[in-house]
Amino acid sequence: MASSTMGIRAYVPLSVAWLEQLAFSFSAQKVKRDVRYILSAEHLPSGRRWAVVYSFDDCRVFQRRLARAVSVGHRCDAPCPWLYSFVTSYFPKPRLFHSVTSDRLVQKRCEALVAYVKTLQSVLLSRASHSCRVLTEGVADALLDFVCGGDSPSSSGRSPASSIALAAPCTRSLPRPTMRTTP
Repeated sequence: MASSTMGIRAYVPLSVAWLEQLAFSFSAQKVKRDVRYILSAEHLPSGRRWAVVYSFDDCRVFQRRLARAVSVGHRCDAPCPWLYSFVTSYFPKPRLFHSVTSDRLVQKRCEALVAYVKTLQSVLLSRASHSCRVLTEGVADALLDFVCGGDSPSSSGRSPASSIALAAPCTRSLPRPTMRTTP
């Protein structure tokens, strides 16, 4: 940490700095009974765009990974208890009685998924979260993996998420973020 005449400045963690420069949207593609959710991302400073395709089950695997990453029980001043509650309860629920391919359900899931990712992003960007290594490392890395297509469920035997349009860049292929400091 560097001090200045205005007070102490804290450096923003690198994983969070990457997230600060990204914008997200979700859309869906249906082929008969198969629905794929397309996470579109843009690195704002460079204008580079990519999209990653996930099934709804892949998105639920991501939710479980986030819940494990938050690891309730550690002590910190960050909003971890609230985030754990959000991660485990806000995510769109699987439907048992409605058709999973209904246009209305697919649209609602897209809206909920983009709100979910944007809320995660805003929590990670909040200054209060920067003091917790669980958030700035585990949760931020899980979100970056999901956005960059590295969050494939290959360990569960399913095919990995596929990228469309431009290949989903990892953080190494994007321009290095400028390390801003917070006053």
